[in-house]
Amino acid sequence: MHGKDVDWHAINQKLPVKNTSDDSEKRKKMFSGFDPNGNGYLSLAEIDKGIRDVLCLDSVFDCKKPIMRAF
Repeated sequence: MHGKDVDWHAINQKLPVKNTSDDSEKRKKMFSGFDPNGNGYLSLAEIDKGIRDVLCLDSVFDCKKPIMRAF
């Protein structure tokens, strides 16, 4: 998988990045989905699983090296 193979438009559509109360609530809900044990911290495994299960981004899920490096 290369950066040019990733559908960045689809990814951007899934990320609530606006400075609005609606997007703020979406981010909180998304974080909770990534943090199943509710400890307020995300492990690499939780981020990996959240990319696949919460964001449903299988193409990004397959990019293990960049995910690990970003973490």
